[in-house]
Amino acid sequence: MNYDKDGLKILQYNVRKSRDEVMATLLRDPKIQEYDILALQEPWRNPFISTTHNPISHLFHLCFPKDSRDAPARVCFFISKRIDPNRWKFTVHTRDLNTLEITTRSSNANTTSKIIIHNVYNPPRSSERRESCLPNLRTALLAHALEEQIILGDFNLHHELWGGPTVRASDPESNDLIGIIEDFQLNSLLPAGTVTYDDKNAQTCIDLCYGTQGLVDRIITCNTDPNMDHNSDHLPITTALDLRIIQRPRADIHEWSSIDEKKLRTSLAQEQPPLRCPKTKHALDRYVGEVVAAIRVAIDHSTPMKRWSPRARAGWTSECKEIQLMARRLKRQNSRLHTEESWEAYRMVRNQKGRVIRRALLQGHRNQVERAMKSPDSMWKLAKWARNRGETTVTTTPALKDPTTNTEYEETRDKARLLKNAFFPTPPEPDLQDIDGVEYQDQIPFPDITEKEVHQTIVLTPPMKAAGPLHKASCQIAWFGSWR
Repeated sequence: MNYDKDGLKILQYNVRKSRDEVMATLLRDPKIQEYDILALQEPWRNPFISTTHNPISHLFHLCFPKDSRDAPARVCFFISKRIDPNRWKFTVHTRDLNTLEITTRSSNANTTSKIIIHNVYNPPRSSERRESCLPNLRTALLAHALEEQIILGDFNLHHELWGGPTVRASDPESNDLIGIIEDFQLNSLLPAGTVTYDDKNAQTCIDLCYGTQGLVDRIITCNTDPNMDHNSDHLPITTALDLRIIQRPRADIHEWSSIDEKKLRTSLAQEQPPLRCPKTKHALDRYVGEVVAAIRVAIDHSTPMKRWSPRARAGWTSECKEIQLMARRLKRQNSRLHTEESWEAYRMVRNQKGRVIRRALLQGHRNQVERAMKSPDSMWKLAKWARNRGETTVTTTPALKDPTTNTEYEETRDKARLLKNAFFPTPPEPDLQDIDGVEYQDQIPFPDITEKEVHQTIVLTPPMKAAGPLHKASCQIAWFGSWR
């Protein structure tokens, strides 16, 4: 199964409010790129702004609900940027319940349907000012009763229906969840008795994954995934479904900071067209097209393509990687032995891992600020990051209606066409009948452009900017004319 084309891969994980011990390593794991959706429970909450840790903003959209310090959000989604943003919708019901609506494509690629994913955190009975999430979950399920739905998350409820025969006492609230399961004909996608919570003194199943009947036959796998374990007391659960998701076209960009100027000049000298003076509009357009093509070929030869990495984060060191691997190894050992010695060894390394990563990320941020102080461009980039880091959802253009046909369009190309026609309509044909016999005044004198002025214009152009093909072509013509 090629997940990039034919599957939807979901990771659900309770990260126990920990940035340095869990989220920092989880979101830098190279395997995270295989997933389309990350459904997290109890994410770390930034104390200064309503958001969470997100070092992979180039790979995933973060959907984090607006919250307050007194009532922090306890569920959030990370949605892969491979998925067309016009094909999903994020809804916040409460701080403990979010819904993601995704448009999928049928196997014959002719029809579309929707799958609804509910991310749930049901607080434990020991919580202060506790409010059960189940009534809100029932309302959300009822609102999408005609669609295929998945409910997943941390329910903090024990019952032998999902925990197996080892459950000694069932929680009274479990009956409410069983009522929801029966009313909406949900099926457990996890095998009964799967251990999803593994702490020092307890092994139980409180993280659940249920789906409607239409999804049961489309499940490829749904189980805990030890390869994605990053030292939370909950175990990560991977769910893969045979669904075609509608993706956006991939846009490759160049790594402009790694441009080889010597190779660029050499390639331009080889690819540039012969210098000539076009006499007509069509000849000028053709000449400019040849120059632009030469520039593009030179750029492809001299500038590598940008390669995003989930580890491209300031402050990540080899020490962080080593302590992460050690903590993962000791956790597997403790899960196998369950002795006081194995637990203490794992606990000490897990806490040390948090301290090492916290110190490394802090130092990386300080180094970034120090570099920004030395460059105006870097300072503006840092200001942009600080201004946008609280954004939780991707902004998409809503469906647009064509006023002439009264038809709504949702595809990106159709919306672009409507906007172009509205803001840049085709100009009417000019009326040239009144120009015969017109006497024109003397033209305003315009001095010739000097080589020095051309050179100053090229030098003052901001670096690492895309000024547009026509402007670049004109600068290139002038530069080569003066160079020759």
